[in-house]
Amino acid sequence: MRRFPLVLTLALLGAAALASAAPVGPKASAKTHKAIANAPPPPPPAVSIGSPTDGHLENGAALDPSATLRIVPIYAPRDVRYGLAELVTTIQRAAATVQKRFPGAVMTVGDLSRRHGGEVDRHVSHESGRDADIGFYVVDEKGKQVLSDQFIAFDGAGRAKGNPHLRFDDARNWTLIAGLLGGPAQVQYLFIASSLRARLLAEASRVKAPPALRTRAAELMVEPRGVLPHDDHVHVRIHCPSGMKACVDWPTPKSSVVARRKATPKPAHRSAPLVIAVPLTLPDPNEVDATDSDVDDADGELSTRGRAGR
Repeated sequence: MRRFPLVLTLALLGAAALASAAPVGPKASAKTHKAIANAPPPPPPAVSIGSPTDGHLENGAALDPSATLRIVPIYAPRDVRYGLAELVTTIQRAAATVQKRFPGAVMTVGDLSRRHGGEVDRHVSHESGRDADIGFYVVDEKGKQVLSDQFIAFDGAGRAKGNPHLRFDDARNWTLIAGLLGGPAQVQYLFIASSLRARLLAEASRVKAPPALRTRAAELMVEPRGVLPHDDHVHVRIHCPSGMKACVDWPTPKSSVVARRKATPKPAHRSAPLVIAVPLTLPDPNEVDATDSDVDDADGELSTRGRAGR
């Protein structure tokens, strides 16, 4: 009796097993169609209703921590990390872009919007899923990234206020700005202190970024009026996506927002209060009120540094 070589025998047995396991014929096709029919439907798309300062969010997309980004610890308990899918994806891609160029770099993110939008403590905007606060990339004197429990403010020389050993990382932060402008969302504003804007544009020039990108960054990076400068984070706001008819591109005037908030009962569920575990000089509680806080019509954030956050 002739014996088959061992390799040939095993190959034949493997082919037979695959043939018996592979679904073929009308029955297999029916099973496949049934599985597809029984699969849960995809979640409905996120929708921005109203303006950044007077609106809400439906089916908000969650920004989850990952290997490339984290929610800054001081903000994490608030669970204010929802937005339009375009915004969330843009942030995720920007974080991945920075980490690809600078291995190990991790983005620090603060507030976006609540799951269903609406009022967020310490903000007048962030209501409709189109705003996000992103902390700056920070390095020590050896160039190693430093991850803090809260946002860190910088002066025009790039030194951390209160800690001269920490530096504003021009290279990583310019890569962040370029990544945000290259994402699927159409950025409307990048609110940032003018001194840091100048540093970023200088870095863009140094690395010979494309002229069109530098021009666009220069146009969109602005220091908000009437509030403390954004020297510890960049506030990203995106335009309403095309076809989202209930979305209102421009903020509601602050006088209308203040009147609406005074007249509207506080919701039963609110985001967790922001508590900073560092010594602060707090003003008279009666002074912390939207009517006498500095609010910019374009930015719509409360000036709350030295109180309990921003």
